[in-house]
Amino acid sequence: MIPQAILTKAAMIAIANGFPAQFASARELTVFNVDGNTESSRIVPLEYAIYNHDFAKALWLNKRNYYPDVPAWQYHLQNMVVSEDPIKYLGEHI
Repeated sequence: MIPQAILTKAAMIAIANGFPAQFASARELTVFNVDGNTESSRIVPLEYAIYNHDFAKALWLNKRNYYPDVPAWQYHLQNMVVSEDPIKYLGEHI
């Protein structure tokens, strides 16, 4: 799978699992923040969104934990970050 397709698939899964965003373009997400009574949004490239904790929590929401004290999202995010090719890791684990 090509990197753009991996990023798009990851974003679609995270959004379906509750990550507050929508596609702004093929390569960007509009991420919504709700802070009290103020709603704001920002445009984020997909390449940056994958490192967001809330994105990771939504992306790996339904994955099993490898260790009892480490949530699946944290395990995968940590491994993705230190991977030689984070997008390849992402594609192999979504």
